[in-house]
Amino acid sequence: MILQRAVSANPDAELQLYDGTSITGELLGLETEKGLIWKFPAARTPLVLRSKNLARVRLKSNQGPPASFRPGSKFRFKNGDEVFGNLVAMSEGQFEVETWFAGRLKAPQEAIEAIGFSSGGYRVLFEGPTSADGWATGKNTRPWKYQNGAFIAKGPDILGRDFGLKTSSNLEFDLAWSAAFSLTVTLYAQTVDRFDYSASAYILYIGQGGLTLQRVTAGQGAVLLGNAQIPSMLNKNSVRFEIRTHVEDASIGIMVDGVPAGRWKDNSGFVAKGGGIVFYSQTDGPELKLSNMRLTALDGRYEPEIGTNSPATNDVVFLANRDRVTGKIEGIHEGKIKVLSRTTHLEIPVERVVQMVLAKSQAAPVVQSPWMVRAKLAGGENLMLDIHQLQSGQLRGFNANFGKIEVDTGSLRQLEFNLERLASGTDETGLVAPDAVGSGNQ
Repeated sequence: MILQRAVSANPDAELQLYDGTSITGELLGLETEKGLIWKFPAARTPLVLRSKNLARVRLKSNQGPPASFRPGSKFRFKNGDEVFGNLVAMSEGQFEVETWFAGRLKAPQEAIEAIGFSSGGYRVLFEGPTSADGWATGKNTRPWKYQNGAFIAKGPDILGRDFGLKTSSNLEFDLAWSAAFSLTVTLYAQTVDRFDYSASAYILYIGQGGLTLQRVTAGQGAVLLGNAQIPSMLNKNSVRFEIRTHVEDASIGIMVDGVPAGRWKDNSGFVAKGGGIVFYSQTDGPELKLSNMRLTALDGRYEPEIGTNSPATNDVVFLANRDRVTGKIEGIHEGKIKVLSRTTHLEIPVERVVQMVLAKSQAAPVVQSPWMVRAKLAGGENLMLDIHQLQSGQLRGFNANFGKIEVDTGSLRQLEFNLERLASGTDETGLVAPDAVGSGNQ
């Protein structure tokens, strides 16, 4: 039986197939025995689509984290999942986390790659894009355009937005290109509708093989803070950038695909006066694509750029004073982290800790199934889920870390399908899709 009640309260959901076709409509449901059920205004009856034909579904989420929820921790799992929440307990090889989207969840300690702690709480300022609303572009004849959850430029142009940044922040985004390119990213910009070289800010220049960071001071010009070569960019056409700006100590750290590229300190102090971010595509010809953007406010404490390079044999606890403790994390009790360091048992107050990184080990193998998806939530979380059912406003599935899980569909921003294709780097727009409509789960 075809469900008649939409699980999305927004009729402007977008379905993208693996041939690049986009269909606006309503997500009515998902049944593993039948397929994804989609209401398309031009069709007399809902479409039923097989999993192998799907790329992603984008929903205009109407339910983000409540204002009262201020997550104090960021959890990064070995399978790529990321969750913002509050650490409730950690003992006997298991931990419990309080989330805004599914209440309290438990997972094995060995599934964790790292846990970050923020005294002021993690605040996601932006996650998307889901439209061009709120963004400024230049007056070029070929400006940045929003398309299928990404911004795309085919010539020189500005893309900017004022986020009202006043404190430290972490900017993440995926960047893809079709040929040699030049892109600048202005951090804490005062003007967002043009490239302003006369205002105080920090400018990151990105090319296909490296990057350069400059400080620009009004009336004084530019000063080089640092540069780095990124050889891996020469052999691919997409990477993920992470730019951590610490206002308090005037430092900027950059990671590329989870690997530290460099960290530079402005000995003159933090000079930027604005709160915006500006992307400027400088090259005429190559196509640039910005997607999977997330901007998070940080509390300004030192955050190690260890990325995915977990220690081989010992857990590591990074402290706010930049010291570190190595050993075996045994648990957390009464606000103190218990660590066995060689033969000494230590108890470290959580408020002194900025990050815990667990010893490297293999993540549990992902069991591929036709309905294994990556769910992106309005709070900035990413979860891999093997969907069992999606109906009546609830998504039910199985997560390798938390087990059975149920999420209100109002909190979803995006579902990504066929993850093995994404992992292989295959772009859906370059594929020829099989027949799109049909029944069955294969």
